[in-house]
Amino acid sequence: MLVPLNVAIPGQSFSFRLSSSTRHSSQDMTGKKSGNTEGRRSAFKFNAMTTDELRRRREETQVEIRKAKREDSLNKRRNIVDTIPAAESMSELKDSVPRAKDLTAAELAQVLPNAVQGIYSEDISVQYKSAVEFRKALAVERNAPIQLVVNSGVVPRFVEILAGHTGNATNDEERKTMEDLQFEAAWVLTNIASGEPEHTMAVVQANAVPVFIALMRHHNGDIREQCIWALGNIAGDGPKLRDYVLQEDMMSPLLENVAFALENGAQPISVVRNGAWAISNLCRGTPAPSWNQVVVALPIVFRLLQVQDNDTLVDCCWALAYMSTENDVIGEIVQAGIVTHLVPLLGNPGVSVQVPALRAVGNIVTGADTQTQAVVDAGALPLLRNLLNHSKTSIVKEACWAISNITAGTPEQIQSVLDANIVPKLVHLLSFADFKIKKESCWALCNATSAHETHPHQVKYLVSQAVIKPLCDLLDGCQDSRVILVALDGISNILSVGEQEALLSPDNTNPYAQFVEEVRGLDIICSLQDHPETDIYLKSKQIIDKHYEGEDDEDNLIEAENSFQFNPSAAVPQGGFKFT
Repeated sequence: MLVPLNVAIPGQSFSFRLSSSTRHSSQDMTGKKSGNTEGRRSAFKFNAMTTDELRRRREETQVEIRKAKREDSLNKRRNIVDTIPAAESMSELKDSVPRAKDLTAAELAQVLPNAVQGIYSEDISVQYKSAVEFRKALAVERNAPIQLVVNSGVVPRFVEILAGHTGNATNDEERKTMEDLQFEAAWVLTNIASGEPEHTMAVVQANAVPVFIALMRHHNGDIREQCIWALGNIAGDGPKLRDYVLQEDMMSPLLENVAFALENGAQPISVVRNGAWAISNLCRGTPAPSWNQVVVALPIVFRLLQVQDNDTLVDCCWALAYMSTENDVIGEIVQAGIVTHLVPLLGNPGVSVQVPALRAVGNIVTGADTQTQAVVDAGALPLLRNLLNHSKTSIVKEACWAISNITAGTPEQIQSVLDANIVPKLVHLLSFADFKIKKESCWALCNATSAHETHPHQVKYLVSQAVIKPLCDLLDGCQDSRVILVALDGISNILSVGEQEALLSPDNTNPYAQFVEEVRGLDIICSLQDHPETDIYLKSKQIIDKHYEGEDDEDNLIEAENSFQFNPSAAVPQGGFKFT
């Protein structure tokens, strides 16, 4: 029995019909939690940086790069495989229908009217043959005639077939044919939903989502898997439809299917792959989903990360990369024990795995110190050091960014970075890489000076690795005010440790101040006192006043002595001085 259901999607309104046995939600779908990734932390204070300021989220530009490369190609998938196992009757019909890619657009236009007529037949076998024709028409690799099929008006009919309301099976053979027909309908709708947003919406408006969700608990595994695929395409269309399928409780049967496949040795692997991909689509997008609806997937993600299949790992890592943009979810990820399986994937030979794994790890280390420590304890530092030598500059930059958020942590975490022999490579990148990498290297190295008061030996080590010159060079002509402030803060911390060294020197000379001057750093810092930004002017002036004050005072004293010397031979007024 079908019952009416009105579902509100922001900007859309349509009346659906739902099977009375299908679970649905009457919650308002407009209440969504914003998931915009933070930019750099709050305003930089020139006198000192707090831990929150040192630890940074990814910049929005980096997010846009990821979107441009990934969203257009991977959030939706069309089923173009023509080799899925099926019953004999299904195989025979497949062989009897010419592949759509052998037909021209004009020929397709001639074939489809007959297929449309057949899909409305009362005969199940005729419906099935027509469904196969539609499926093959949509299963071509390029330029699938999705719009032509939508325009034919058959989408609601396929949803009826999917729901099993187009015929009565009286025996086992007919029941098997009905299942084959449902599978074909699911396949057709999957490929329609893989098209443009208006194509996806045509499937949604035909009330397909609650039917797909109900069929994810069907006894036929092929039908269940095809429904996962279709719902993954719908969720991948954008935040509105993602939130809709989440509210319709897609997640619960999805996790059940993946868990069942995992319990059977990750078989079939296609269910595991499609499940991981669908989970990823449920986590992606801006604004972000309501995280309490997706964190329930973490136990399954934990298990999926242990599957030896790169396609599965790619989507699991992307799901974690999306989820870890939220501070509260970072804690859930760490508590679930996921970090121990995520971090080793930084060493995966596949770039498609490395990129999202690095993104997720980088997001996690923006969290609390204990969460950062979980990443360090999982062995991230040697792997991050290796990524600094990667051929892809985007990976090198993100590895530097992740390291900078570790050096923004406790003195012990800074020491872990130093002990991992990462500093020499960071100094090299600061000296010779392009500016985007130099910028992240600067953050990583300057953050490592933050414990200069309690752990001066860490700063001394940085100086021994020749960090002063590239830091000063970075200031010369730099147009990024934030980077200038970070570099100035790092130099200031180094000079402060140099003051302690001066106390041990016979002539009380700050050796680090001399180093800065020898590499033209003093001249550059002096010139920054003319910078239009107040914070940069104040910070550069503070460095000059604090660490080069003696030389300035001495110069001023010499000038004053030359200006006000007493001349005993100066003429005395006639009659002498008169005092009253």
